[in-house]
Amino acid sequence: MKMDPDDRLAAAAGGAVRLMGDSAGLATDAILQLQESVFAACKKCFRTQTTGKPCEIDLERGEDQIRVEVIVPECAVPDHDKPMWPGIDKVECESRNGSGILRLTKHVAKAAGS
Repeated sequence: MKMDPDDRLAAAAGGAVRLMGDSAGLATDAILQLQESVFAACKKCFRTQTTGKPCEIDLERGEDQIRVEVIVPECAVPDHDKPMWPGIDKVECESRNGSGILRLTKHVAKAAGS
């Protein structure tokens, strides 16, 4: 989904991830931590946006993970240490097609019968 860099829209992304965490069977505390971390990560990325172009947030629920990718157009990846957030198992930063990408991954248990 594409969105303007606005804290209310960052909260909406956090809410969508909260639903994904619930459907994945995460404990309530883990869901709330995931939601807050995605919200904080989106806000951090939104603050780097200086072109006025909308950011893009891709949400993916795989069988064993939840992945959030925040894409900021015309933004370089920072040279310093990559950020960390509670409840996030893996944080990756990269550049792609002139955009800065922040990818957050939360591992979840596979559903029964998978």
